[in-house]
Amino acid sequence: MHFSPLTSELRRDLHLGKDANGVVVERVDSGSSADDVGLSGGDVLVAVNQQPVNTPQEAAARLKEIAASPKKSALLLLNRHGVTQYVGVSLGDYRG
Repeated sequence: MHFSPLTSELRRDLHLGKDANGVVVERVDSGSSADDVGLSGGDVLVAVNQQPVNTPQEAAARLKEIAASPKKSALLLLNRHGVTQYVGVSLGDYRG
């Protein structure tokens, strides 16, 4: 997954309110576990394992940390077109 900051312009383009937080998924690598669970560009990653993410660097660091842990799975809180949902993902192949 590749991320970008959630700017006011992206909030407008994605039809999100001013109170939306997180980072925007720019793209998902084809065949990755994120692709397998249906993540796509334009999704907003709000939290990883119930810990808010505010910058692309913070999101990538959290995911890398989980991928290196024995558990290798994460619960992601996403905002997709204004709808909040949880998605479980295995991160064994995540490299950032």
